[in-house]
Amino acid sequence: ADERKPDVIVLETQIARHNGLEFLYELRSYQEWQDIAVVVHTKLVGQPIDSKHLADLGPIVLLDKHETTVSELMKTVKACGGQ
Repeated sequence: ADERKPDVIVLETQIARHNGLEFLYELRSYQEWQDIAVVVHTKLVGQPIDSKHLADLGPIVLLDKHETTVSELMKTVKACGGQ
């Protein structure tokens, strides 16, 4: 993001040895990145995270991996301004 600001970021909240939510909080701590759309594509919808917890972190779409096809994910990314 330092070299080329993305239009949209697709994010999983559980990444091996990393935490997607920590990344999201870090991303939003920078003024120039607060308006980047983020699609949280996770199997944890309704568990430790939900849209209420993410509401203060800027433009975010929350998708459940169990209920979202690749086509639907791509459609959401395009709707958020992605290529």
